[in-house]
Amino acid sequence: MTHKHTATKPASQMYPLYDSRWEHDACGIGFLAQVSGEASHSLVQTSLEALSRLTHRGAQDADTESYDGAGILTQIPRALLIEELGKQQITIANPEHLAVGMVFLPVVGQEHSVHCRQIIEQAVTESGLTMLGWRTPPIDATVLGSRARAIAPEIAQILIACPSDFTSEHYGKTLYYVRRVIERRLAEAQIADCYIASLSNTTIVYKGLLAPESMARFYRDLDDPRYTSAMAVFHQRYSTNTLPAWPLAQPMRFLAHNGEINTIQG
Repeated sequence: MTHKHTATKPASQMYPLYDSRWEHDACGIGFLAQVSGEASHSLVQTSLEALSRLTHRGAQDADTESYDGAGILTQIPRALLIEELGKQQITIANPEHLAVGMVFLPVVGQEHSVHCRQIIEQAVTESGLTMLGWRTPPIDATVLGSRARAIAPEIAQILIACPSDFTSEHYGKTLYYVRRVIERRLAEAQIADCYIASLSNTTIVYKGLLAPESMARFYRDLDDPRYTSAMAVFHQRYSTNTLPAWPLAQPMRFLAHNGEINTIQG
C-alpha cells in the first residue's frame, strides 16, 4: 500500500497577504519636510493632521482620555517667540541667536519648582549664555484625561541668547553641556521629577500624555499662525514595557522611534 504525503504549504503561500514578521504592535511615527527649506504654518498643521491619523498606533488609559503620549518636534518658531519677548520689552539683536528650553517642572511642592528654576538659570549664566527669561506657553489643561491631568508637570520655556562671537556649532555644544550640567545637579539635589524635553538653538519639542488630535488644543502655540517650521517629526506612543509618563512621550530631543529597535528582529 502506498501513502500519499501532502506537503503543508508555507504560510506565505496559504495567506499571501500575511507575513508573521509584521505581527507586532508599535508606535506611530512620521516625518515631514519642505524641500525648499521654507518654513510655514501649513506644514505644522499638516503634521498635526497626520499625527491625528496615527491614533490607532497608540494606546489609551481606562478613562479613554489619557493616552500613552504624543508629540511633535519642529524648528523653533522664532517669529512667535521674538514677538512674545517684545511684549516684555526684551529684544534680541539676532533672532538666530535665540535658544529655547522646554522644561517639565515638578508640581508637588512649590519649593522644588523654584529650586529647579534656580539650578537651570545658574547653569545657563555660568556657561556664558544670556538668560532672557521664562515663558509659560499657553495651554488648555481641560483636554487632558483625568490620569494625565493628575500627574501633569508645570510646563515652562526658558529663553536664552548667546554672545555674538559664538558660532552655531559652539552654541549647540554649549547648550548640550548646559543640559548635562543641569541634569547632574538635579540628580545631586535628588529632584527626579524635573525633565528637560528639549534645549536647543534649532529645534523644540512639544509633547505629553495627549491624544494626537489634542496637541494643538493643549499647546495653543501649535495653532498660532506665527508658529512656522520647515520640518516636523511627530509621534504617537504605544507603551509596551514602561508605564506612560510625561517625560517618556516622544519625540525625544533629536529623534523619535517606533519601538522596533527593542525587538529581537529589530
